[in-house]
Amino acid sequence: MKIFKEKGYTILELMMVIMILSILTVIAIPSFSGMSKKNAITATTNELVGLLQYAKTAAVTNNNPVIVCPYSKSSNDYACEDDFADSSTIGVFLYANPIKDLLRGMTVTNSVVITNDSTGSLGKAIAFYPDSSSAIHGIPDEFTKYDDDGAYTASTRLTLNNDYFPKGAGTVEWKIKAKKSTDDEKCNVIKVSAIGQSKVEQESCSDD
Repeated sequence: MKIFKEKGYTILELMMVIMILSILTVIAIPSFSGMSKKNAITATTNELVGLLQYAKTAAVTNNNPVIVCPYSKSSNDYACEDDFADSSTIGVFLYANPIKDLLRGMTVTNSVVITNDSTGSLGKAIAFYPDSSSAIHGIPDEFTKYDDDGAYTASTRLTLNNDYFPKGAGTVEWKIKAKKSTDDEKCNVIKVSAIGQSKVEQESCSDD
């Protein structure tokens, strides 16, 4: 009658296996981290581009200028913020003073950061005209809707008059990057031209 001896792993063999697994884990973590960053940047970029496309269509549908901006809300009042750092929400509004009608919005995940890299005073907001042929950048202090006979009342201050709402010049640039990004990583930049065309380019995450 044969007697079979039970064989198992020695402590040394187990330690070797644990050591190998630890090394593989250390090697894999940066790859997973990099993939996670890219996925977050891509998802936010796609959602924001979709928001801009929706805004352009909504301006035509509602026959009213539509604005896209980072915003805050207090009670029933909305306010566009000067910078994305002041808000985690971006909204599409019918353009009025003050803005009231939120048509669509998005919440920016806390794993990404959006910065306004536009030149001059551009980039605080982007608005689209109802004819869908042009966009403006920035928010004037006053704007008025004129009646057909050239008169206006406070109750009709909802849409804009070209004399008080000039078209923007240059290009708005909104950079989307991971919260803990390095200068050698690539970030997405959404560029919106003065005629309302949007495109996405990859650029260095460096702020220089």
